[in-house]
Amino acid sequence: MMRKTCRALALLGTVAALQGCGGLIIAGAAGGATLAADRRAPDTMLQDQAIELDATNRIYDDAELRSGTHINVTSIDHNVLLTGEARTEALKQRAVAIVKAFDDVRYISDEIAVAEPASLATRSQDAWLTAKVK
Repeated sequence: MMRKTCRALALLGTVAALQGCGGLIIAGAAGGATLAADRRAPDTMLQDQAIELDATNRIYDDAELRSGTHINVTSIDHNVLLTGEARTEALKQRAVAIVKAFDDVRYISDEIAVAEPASLATRSQDAWLTAKVK
């Protein structure tokens, strides 16, 4: 009886541990396909991702920018595209200045609109449409 209980617990633990593996395999395959389709060198892709992450973090570390803007940062070959909305021109310029401070950014394309930031519902709908198109 004790042996059956131990086997059942071991099986249950194994199933629980493997629960997310299917998603990881699919995500890994999709990431590999993206890497193969991108013309940038892998190190450039990593640097671009680091720029995006660091710039987004620095923008949203500023409490006024976090509450008064919705800004997307996209980097390709060290060229940064800023999109989204800022309530005032001053907030927009502050976000651009944060990205300008990066040594490895070659060019900034500022497409931030001076407007009320889009609602979460609007952004969710945009993300859903983008996913459907992709």
